[in-house]
Amino acid sequence: MKIILSRKGFDSASGKMPSPILPDGTLLSMPIPYEDEETSYTELVYEREPYSKILFQLSKEKFQEKNCHLDPDIRMDVLEKRPDGWKPVFGQCEAASSHLINQGVGVGDLFLFFGLFQAVERDAGGKYQFIKTAKPQHIIWGYLQVDEILKNPTSAEYPWLGKHPHLDKDYKNNVIFVARETLSWNKTKKGADVLKYKPSLVLTKEGEGLTTSCWELPDFMRKVKISYHSENRWEKDYLKSVGRGQEFVFSADENPQIIEWVNNLIA
Repeated sequence: MKIILSRKGFDSASGKMPSPILPDGTLLSMPIPYEDEETSYTELVYEREPYSKILFQLSKEKFQEKNCHLDPDIRMDVLEKRPDGWKPVFGQCEAASSHLINQGVGVGDLFLFFGLFQAVERDAGGKYQFIKTAKPQHIIWGYLQVDEILKNPTSAEYPWLGKHPHLDKDYKNNVIFVARETLSWNKTKKGADVLKYKPSLVLTKEGEGLTTSCWELPDFMRKVKISYHSENRWEKDYLKSVGRGQEFVFSADENPQIIEWVNNLIA
């Protein structure tokens, strides 16, 4: 089985801020802005609160209504209405999709979605604000194990996908990865889900002079080949992850500890 660390959600370039870690520990990944899409931030909700309202507060009232690229789409209740038969999915295309193809990613493989997050709190008036003393960090916020791969999908073929942004597009290598109902090695867990904050999900290593892209991974990962990362990306006790690329692929077959590590992240 291959594992893919997949960079998704807001960052300093797309969205201009981290996604929020809500006071209840929810890792609320904000999909990137994309004006050509059909879904707006107002349509997306968390416990009946529109994403647009949350972003307006976090941006100190600078956020303006926009449309967004809701992908991966793995939180069922992010939209109030879903088509019959909806399943969690993730789409990819162009260079990133070509990389996944070249790495042999297919049915049964597992995406671990990570992004840039910062803890937030509610002020005296009940509005969200970033905690000033909390640092932005790369954190794993969700996962999807592949059950099926849809190539060049259309809305006529797959109406249950709703307004997914990879439907009816002529992108090169345009695919949608559909989630399994349950994990292949743990039938008690969903095949795709979002995660609550816990320290083990944090990739960023703390330390003076270190950036968010300095990752603290298990020691056994030093001997595992991660796409886009050569051996010289490793420092004494962390991996300096690359800024380019969205999908970083490695094989769980290289070390049996990888599945144990992944299972502990998801559990």
